[in-house]
Amino acid sequence: HGWTPVFYSVDEADRARLDSLGWQRLQVAEEALIDPVTWMPTGKKRQDVRTATNRADREGVTSQWTRWSALTFLERSQIRDISEAWVADKSIPEMGFTLGSTEQIDDPAVRLLLARDAHERIVAFTSWIPVHRDGQVVGYALDVMRRRDEAMNGVMEFLIGRAVEQLRADGMTFLSLSGSPLARHTSGDEHDRSSLDRGLDALGALLEPAYGFRSLANFKKKFQPVFSPLWM
Repeated sequence: HGWTPVFYSVDEADRARLDSLGWQRLQVAEEALIDPVTWMPTGKKRQDVRTATNRADREGVTSQWTRWSALTFLERSQIRDISEAWVADKSIPEMGFTLGSTEQIDDPAVRLLLARDAHERIVAFTSWIPVHRDGQVVGYALDVMRRRDEAMNGVMEFLIGRAVEQLRADGMTFLSLSGSPLARHTSGDEHDRSSLDRGLDALGALLEPAYGFRSLANFKKKFQPVFSPLWM
């Protein structure tokens, strides 16, 4: 058919393998990585995470690590309501690519981390997809984040902090906050970048008001992750 195959969301290890085979590459996102074994919510730069956790304690907000299959009909309805309200607030449809959607959350391999208010109502949720190494699950990657408008400020910081604690307790060694599309913290020498690279930066700026890619990347900075490029 004359088609050209494309791999996307390729990490550094696979990029090197494809480079050796002559594949062309373009950075399309930046992944935020956390080591759950060593990460702690200490230091000035992680103050927002500590503040969110303390506020959750005061307001009776709790977390639950679960799966879709374990939820009741009412709980599933609450999650759907949160997601539908979030989508309805957007002027353009959800983008896939490096971002997930709620279509995958009923997969048995996907874990959910819920935030419940003092009345046990679900006010926010995150979904996590497994990351494998040598046939074993070594950690999870954040896929979807959704919250009610009236959820407490900092509820996502609270949930991600809880996710780190959960993975540490489970003996996991890898946690990814996933890729922020068309956003990068280090772009290298401007003279070494192609016109397509610069064009993607311009596209990212154009789409920012609608999708908030760079706002998402800045949110992830609160956790002081290690940033690693993702390639197409």
